[in-house]
Amino acid sequence: MTRPSWCTVAGVVAAALALVVITTGAAAAVPDRARPGGESGLPVAGRASGGGPHLRDAVLSARSSEINPAVLGSTFMWAQNSRRHPRHFDTFLKVSGSSRQRLNIAGTESFSGGIFGDDLVFQVKRKSRSDLRMFDLASEQFVPTPAGVNTERWEWAPTISADHLLFGRIGRTSRVILFDRSSGAQIQLAESSRFLRSGQVAGNYAVYERCGARSCDVYRYDIAAETRTVIPRPSNVRWQYTPAVDPDGTVYFFRSATGCGNNVRLLAQPLIGPAVPLLQLPDGREAFDAYVDASGSDPVVYFDRVNCRTDNFDIHSLVVQP
Repeated sequence: MTRPSWCTVAGVVAAALALVVITTGAAAAVPDRARPGGESGLPVAGRASGGGPHLRDAVLSARSSEINPAVLGSTFMWAQNSRRHPRHFDTFLKVSGSSRQRLNIAGTESFSGGIFGDDLVFQVKRKSRSDLRMFDLASEQFVPTPAGVNTERWEWAPTISADHLLFGRIGRTSRVILFDRSSGAQIQLAESSRFLRSGQVAGNYAVYERCGARSCDVYRYDIAAETRTVIPRPSNVRWQYTPAVDPDGTVYFFRSATGCGNNVRLLAQPLIGPAVPLLQLPDGREAFDAYVDASGSDPVVYFDRVNCRTDNFDIHSLVVQP
């Protein structure tokens, strides 16, 4: 499963995903975003004092790299490395008014996932195995992951809603799995021998990213209707990636041109109508993970932004105002 090269293999994201390649033998792909194609002439929104999208500064002020944001109101989960161990990540949780806490135990590596209500899901790696773990905010205790979710294969990139878990599973091929939390039924949304990654599940919708040798596309799945829709991609664009979705079905995703940090745009695709440009990243900046918090009056898109030169990540957010 290869994806076109993105930044450097030695970079921070490689540390997150190369684990899959190294320890499972499955080429699940260090993200490689040398993306031919692109677009021009689109309106973009940056800081705004009135209506429209409003970009906030870095959410965390740390000298390490912070990735994989998952946010619900005042609850914030993310993964972070350290200057001493730049290729090792742990998952942290912070609720407003309290100190941060590490969720994974010593001897493991971890990446963030998703939040719904009091339920958290995240990825934990120990040696050659990767599984999903769940944590209950109300009791501040770990709770059993539903039977059938974790297997001998590599489970990763989870998010959660009231009724479902969405995650990736890697064996000989890569799959995106939608798991019904009530019935235990599993639906395979996609399978590929190339790069395939789950995005976010919210309400009646789930999104994921699928890449071929020369392009990447974003898909929206309607759970009730059991239908999938590819997000329209202009004929002169090859690379659309890093999707997130809100309960209304609006998909937030990135689109770029050739190379790391080249003409990177954040767009919103509603259920009806064309995609709406929201933000252009500065030259030399890329995005890898995105997550929508729709708990407030306006959706907030969180994303980790990487410096293509230094491979350092920071988490930013964009308030999507009408």
